[in-house]
Amino acid sequence: MRSAKTKNLARLARLVDVPPFEVVPREERDRWDAPSFAARVYVVRSCTLDEDGASASCAGASWTSPPVPRRAVLRALRRAFRSPAVVECIVQEHAAGASGVAFCSAPNDILLEYSAVPGGVTAGRVNPFAALLPSDAPRYRALSEALQRILAAYGPCDVELVDIEAPRFVQMRPITAEFAHDRELARLKMQLQDAPCSAWQQDDFCIDLMERRECSASWLRLFLDAVPAAYEEAMRHRPRLPAHPFLTVGQQIFAAEELRSALRLRGVRALRLGFRVPRLLAALRRELTEPTSVDPQRIQTLAIWANLLDESVGRFSAALRAELFRLREHARIALMCSLPSGA
Repeated sequence: MRSAKTKNLARLARLVDVPPFEVVPREERDRWDAPSFAARVYVVRSCTLDEDGASASCAGASWTSPPVPRRAVLRALRRAFRSPAVVECIVQEHAAGASGVAFCSAPNDILLEYSAVPGGVTAGRVNPFAALLPSDAPRYRALSEALQRILAAYGPCDVELVDIEAPRFVQMRPITAEFAHDRELARLKMQLQDAPCSAWQQDDFCIDLMERRECSASWLRLFLDAVPAAYEEAMRHRPRLPAHPFLTVGQQIFAAEELRSALRLRGVRALRLGFRVPRLLAALRRELTEPTSVDPQRIQTLAIWANLLDESVGRFSAALRAELFRLREHARIALMCSLPSGA
């Protein structure tokens, strides 16, 4: 008698990339001697009749071997058939990589939990990475498309998989109980874990953005557009900005440490800026006297220069620091008057 686990795996293989496998029924266990396909490493999963059915999951109730070489497959198979409840075993190529489970409730509601720790998610050994799918992030594109096909064909299910960017699928079972998850918590974990950054910090600019939520999105775009040219004009250096310079968590905004490092004054950059202090300061005094007559891009450039001057020479003169503070406030007010609201 075929188990639901092997039937589901066969159905899965008709839709998506499934590592090669074969099924060994209990009645053939003494005649079976080796896998019919070549692989470097294998896994053996035992199957019972009460697993992965439409009315009950019983997930993880039967034994699964660790990854084993070809010579150890037969020994693992015999270990699995020690249980009288096992009716057949799946011998499958072991797929390496970050593994996890996608809980597919609806086309617009898929929770993915995954980890690079072997068995971390399925065995409950780690606090896993999380993602909500569908997602615009390129790394999830292939996975999202495959899960949508699975969901359309088989309905609500959870799917075990390996490798997030080029996914291979190793198991599927129907969702047999009500499944609920905290979408806000999952979204927060996705933002934090999928952003390739070593650390996040809040600085004065982040605080300004948080206090002016109505125009923070347009201000962020303006800042990132203005920074390269502003630095190049000030010190003949065009900083390389990270792909994910800012992170929004709830009502708070954080700057990536990689962004702060790219914009930090040091070495030759600071020396070049020192030679241009009089010219930059004159531009700030001249152009911020009537800031409403200056376009937002220019105002942002002036604000960046004011910050650079404050960092480089402001600490040496209380009067100059006070003047730079006033000029920065002029620029901030001008930007608030000229930036569009909304996204």
